[in-house]
Amino acid sequence: MAAQPIEDDAPPLEQRLFELLQAPRSLDELLDEVEALDLELLEALHAMMNRGLLRRIPRSALVTALASHDKLPILRALVSRLPRDGFAGPPRLVVAARESRLLAFGQSILRIEDALPPATPRPIARVPHALGVLRFGEAVEVTVMGLPLGSSMAPLWAMTLPGTAAVLRLDEDPAPELDSACEEREIPLLHASALLGMVDEGDPTQVAALLRTTLETVGGG
Repeated sequence: MAAQPIEDDAPPLEQRLFELLQAPRSLDELLDEVEALDLELLEALHAMMNRGLLRRIPRSALVTALASHDKLPILRALVSRLPRDGFAGPPRLVVAARESRLLAFGQSILRIEDALPPATPRPIARVPHALGVLRFGEAVEVTVMGLPLGSSMAPLWAMTLPGTAAVLRLDEDPAPELDSACEEREIPLLHASALLGMVDEGDPTQVAALLRTTLETVGGG
């Protein structure tokens, strides 16, 4: 699975592999889908992994449920409380982190049962963007937004934060601009480390647990 953006001048084979690995694939699937010699493909994968462009994930973690069947109705009720007064549409949960972590986090969301991909492709620029949509039955959804951290991005936060149910921080690096923006708008700011400890954003099972715990915390469950 892709872990961070690939270089613009990467070889065409690596560009093709990176495109395919926006969603997790097995080695057998890549060998079937890519028109290249097996040795060339393996060498390209090895080179990409050495540069930190790819991430291995366990086969058992390819697809996971957001919650058990008995807990889904409770979670649905909690999510129904999240919309903020004066804002239309489904509530938003904003995940703030470095861009490379947001990429992996968004890919993990797509491996959660009943999750939908964003309506628009991920932008090339480092701007706030949708990572996916969590569905809890008819007419109950949560849009998960990605917010790249960095002081240069702070002016764009005003378009994303209003109406947000909560902001979830993956990174522990100081972000005083984000702290102030959330405080000013009375948006709960949660830290993944405080909720679940260290979280591997490339593991859909851990991402599902983090999202579930976040929604329970914000919804009052």
